[in-house]
Amino acid sequence: FFLVLVTAGLEITLKDLQPYIFVMAWLPVCMELLAIAAYGVLVLEYTPIEGLVLGTVLCCLGDGLVIPKMKEFGERFKGHPMPRLVFTWAPLEASFVLTIFGVLMGFSSPANQQKVSPTLLVLANVLRILATLAIGALLGAASGWLISRRS
Repeated sequence: FFLVLVTAGLEITLKDLQPYIFVMAWLPVCMELLAIAAYGVLVLEYTPIEGLVLGTVLCCLGDGLVIPKMKEFGERFKGHPMPRLVFTWAPLEASFVLTIFGVLMGFSSPANQQKVSPTLLVLANVLRILATLAIGALLGAASGWLISRRS
């Protein structure tokens, strides 16, 4: 699964990241996440945070199956825009859900855990996301620089 997403993610360029791609990647998965969370709260009697965590665990599972099929589709129908679209939104969707999962896990509190301020949790998660983006950009820039210097 991870290698499939990395392969698809490496094919994304900045010009591919149009606003409609984000809507296509995030709107359906948000609806799916909220529907699963509502089921968890209303039927399974989970707390809202537990329902949302359940939603993040169960949604966004098809990327490992969809991307290879789109690769096959792209080879069969050269020039069709659908494979490129899927290669762009699939990693965005998975990254979004994994980020939401990480944030929600901070808000869920196991039985023996001390209470932490929600403001502190939000700030810690924002800092973690910004640090991840900065390190990713630094590693990407360093990789690009090293590849261009390769003989």
